[in-house]
Amino acid sequence: MNSFFDKSTKFWSNSHAELSNVNSKLDALDILYQNCMTFNDMYFKAELKKRSITFNKVLSERNSKFKDDDLLIMESDYEMATNESLTILSNFIVVASYSYYEQGLKNIMRFSGLFNKSKIEDCYRNEVFLSIFNKEEYIKNIVDRSDYKKVNELRFLNNAIKHNGIVDKKLHSTNPKWITKESIKNTYDDFSRLKDGICELLSEIISKTHSNITT
Repeated sequence: MNSFFDKSTKFWSNSHAELSNVNSKLDALDILYQNCMTFNDMYFKAELKKRSITFNKVLSERNSKFKDDDLLIMESDYEMATNESLTILSNFIVVASYSYYEQGLKNIMRFSGLFNKSKIEDCYRNEVFLSIFNKEEYIKNIVDRSDYKKVNELRFLNNAIKHNGIVDKKLHSTNPKWITKESIKNTYDDFSRLKDGICELLSEIISKTHSNITT
């Protein structure tokens, strides 16, 4: 009897610690982007001002005039550099967030002791995931849940970014906002929109798995 309760309690404790860890990592990704955006804004504006002063000084020595068009070109160059750096970071954040979800899911499954190694290692494949959890004893009709839909969209977005950075039919099928064959741009707003689904789905999986341990 004590062994049974120890297993149940240990799973609950370890799984919620894992859930907290995943949530902290997602928050860290959000903070990373916000800090980068602040840095870019401060750095590029300061750099632009410094270079415009230097440029003006050089032109003054040559008795030339610093034209508004020259400044616009410089501003455009810095804006492009800022946007590119933030796009790269936002794409990385999406890939990292989905990786944290997969790691969390596998650890939760390991903690339960209910799944063999093969199922744990292959749970990243959606058909395997559904064969395990889309059941009466776990989460029947899981595909209809909003948290699953968010994670599924994040999965396809992650795949598209890693493969070629182009929207494919699978990503489009999750949300009509994604236009097939278009390049994927800044995905920070999508990360913000989808990230809650990760911890919500993992939390439900913990709850249902715990019920299977205690029955």
